[in-house]
Amino acid sequence: MEKTLRIKLFGESFKLHKLQIQQNDLGLFQSVANNLKQSLDEALLDIRFFEQLSHPEYLSINNLVIQSFGGLIKDHKNKIELSWGRRKIDKLNIQDLLQSETLFPLYQTKLFSADLNNISGGFYLVEREVGLVACYEILREDFRFDNLEFHVTKAYFQSTSFEILNKVEYKGRKFISFKKDCLLKYQLVYNIKP
Repeated sequence: MEKTLRIKLFGESFKLHKLQIQQNDLGLFQSVANNLKQSLDEALLDIRFFEQLSHPEYLSINNLVIQSFGGLIKDHKNKIELSWGRRKIDKLNIQDLLQSETLFPLYQTKLFSADLNNISGGFYLVEREVGLVACYEILREDFRFDNLEFHVTKAYFQSTSFEILNKVEYKGRKFISFKKDCLLKYQLVYNIKP
């Protein structure tokens, strides 16, 4: 009988989104920003910007996102909750994934590195959120801890470095996050000149 394997990530998240503004729309975007007496970077976060833009393809800044990177930040408050069916089977944090206190590690963890300072030119949106960052679910007939794989990336961004849990797999199959319940804490748009 199939049961639901559920993984919930609680804590603070970091996300970096690459934005794409079509070259033929850039003049329109800039004129709306000028009407608001703001730079385009600031105007993209202004709620009035997309109302004044009144373009059917661009209703919010989320319509500009073409690529994203991010996940749960490693800190003392984050929690990873695993449940199988109706039973909670484990509660841990990212530190437990990186430094196992058992003789053999329960979970497979792959470590990656990403330098987010050397990215291509364009507009980027940085977000920090707090709450239920992601909830992953998959139907399985069986569950084994050693088939679960966590991907942790050490990211370097501006003058800071932090570790992010950004992907979860079971038997090589990537989980897709279907639910989140977060409070947006911080947003910044900046432009990297090519």
